[in-house]
Amino acid sequence: MKQTFTLLLVTLMVFYSGSAKGQKSTRVSLSDTIDLFPATIVALHPKAGEVETLNLDYLDQMAHDGGALLNQVAGISSIRKSGAYGFDPVLRGFKYDQINVVYNGGQSATAACPNRMDPPTSQMAPNMIQRIEILKGPHALRYGCAFGATVNYIPVPPQFSEEKSIYGRLSGGYESNGNIMRSEGVLGLSGKGIDLGFFGAWSQGNDYRAGEGQSIPANFLRGSFGTQLGFKIAKSQVMKITATRNMARDADFAALPMDLRMDDTWLFNVNHDAIFQEKNLKTWKTSLYGSFVNHLMDNLLKDLNPRMVNAETLATTHNYGGRSSRKIGIN
Repeated sequence: MKQTFTLLLVTLMVFYSGSAKGQKSTRVSLSDTIDLFPATIVALHPKAGEVETLNLDYLDQMAHDGGALLNQVAGISSIRKSGAYGFDPVLRGFKYDQINVVYNGGQSATAACPNRMDPPTSQMAPNMIQRIEILKGPHALRYGCAFGATVNYIPVPPQFSEEKSIYGRLSGGYESNGNIMRSEGVLGLSGKGIDLGFFGAWSQGNDYRAGEGQSIPANFLRGSFGTQLGFKIAKSQVMKITATRNMARDADFAALPMDLRMDDTWLFNVNHDAIFQEKNLKTWKTSLYGSFVNHLMDNLLKDLNPRMVNAETLATTHNYGGRSSRKIGIN
């Protein structure tokens, strides 16, 4: 209902006559009428963080577990069966296969361990990642089905330059509690139509002490090595080939009946991106990928009293596939 408020301005003017009788006269004049209308403001409440992007800095790129980085995002926590390795993300109560973890929009690795000592996020090497996109909810059907969320690890793009140049970086760190040493580096050669880069990371640590001085088993050793070759097929077409080798040795899992003894993983990825100036076709992206996980766990080094059984399990998973997508313009 529209309401109108009327403001009347009244001016009272008193004049005194100059007659001998001392009479006075009064004249009242009314000004114009001003109508005041109520103001209506209409706004849409934005969705709160349905899509979030986590850009990695040099400290993040020294991390040895891609799942640990997700703890920086509001609403995401981790299942920690170990003190320093194998962080399995949880978002709004969704976990495990309810969260779709992909590399560059397509590739993923499947956990070989039944107890998920090697969740897919642990196979994502942070020093080869530029940013992480978290698409919350089951709506990101572009990358596959997921009830909870899709986590997309986006790698560093090829770096082309007009003149041949060498680029690189080297980082290292140390944490006293657990004697954790971290290091990572990049070395590459870029040119007008080619970019060849090599990546490497190495981390290891020992048991750490809790607040009451209790020693928590948390030994681990983690290494990631990879290469990325990008080259221009044409002015608007780029092909990228990536190979990554992840390895882990002797990681303690205090909350599980067995420890990780050995984990060897290979990740391969081939991408072709084309940009078109056509009226109806804008971009076309195609990728082929494969991951091969070799995982060994046992309880031989656990302090069990009494020791009922010596257990050892070798598990492997293979995951390969491809995807092709195009973006069209509608005029």
